[in-house]
Amino acid sequence: MKAITSILAAVALTVGVASSASATVFTYTSSGTISGGYNDSYDYSGLFGGGSLFGKSFTLTTSFDTNNNYWNESYPNQYSSSYGYAPMSVSVNVDGHSYATTISNSYSGQGFIANGVSTGNTSYDIDEVYTYGSGITDNGSYVEIQQYAYDYWNTFVGSSNSLDISRTIDPSNLFVSQAYFYLSDPTAGSTYFNIYGGTAYGVSSGIQSIVINGGNVPEPETLALFGIGLLGFAVTRRKAKKQAA
Repeated sequence: MKAITSILAAVALTVGVASSASATVFTYTSSGTISGGYNDSYDYSGLFGGGSLFGKSFTLTTSFDTNNNYWNESYPNQYSSSYGYAPMSVSVNVDGHSYATTISNSYSGQGFIANGVSTGNTSYDIDEVYTYGSGITDNGSYVEIQQYAYDYWNTFVGSSNSLDISRTIDPSNLFVSQAYFYLSDPTAGSTYFNIYGGTAYGVSSGIQSIVINGGNVPEPETLALFGIGLLGFAVTRRKAKKQAA
């Protein structure tokens, strides 16, 4: 199977947070149609009915308490982020088949929301939302989840630090929607699917809507501005290896 790779870029101001108020639970739900081709989105474990998942509908929800993360920061009209090792709950529905688990031993639980330095209706490649999690579930399976939305042409997040967003997305724009789910069960095998905008094999796929429910990340009581810098980061998806059930 081809390596599954996604390069995500984010631009933000570098900010040091001296102290901040408590944050809240960050929940991200995306829904739409699975893409990735016949062999790039496959259910070996039978979790979602088995076989190719290409063209099937999905809903993917991740949630974690930012209080359990070691890094939370917010800068007015720039970005809000949460990063650390908070336990993450995961629920997935594919074509009517449901799966839910908790990643207690989380390698990484993080959320990122930004409007960068966007002005007017031009996002300059940096208006985005993002979340990522990976780790060992309570039953010993390994799970990796990534959700991401990005508007190349227009401001997506807006000019506030609110983590409450509800948005319908045109999945034909491949620059707007990306998501990824991978599960490796020690006995049943693996399941994975990819979502990215566009049309393949006559099927229009991608994230069609997102709902982020996280309230307002409180602005820090004191901000120590260490300097303004443009940051870039890349996340490379783990190459999913086929496992027989």
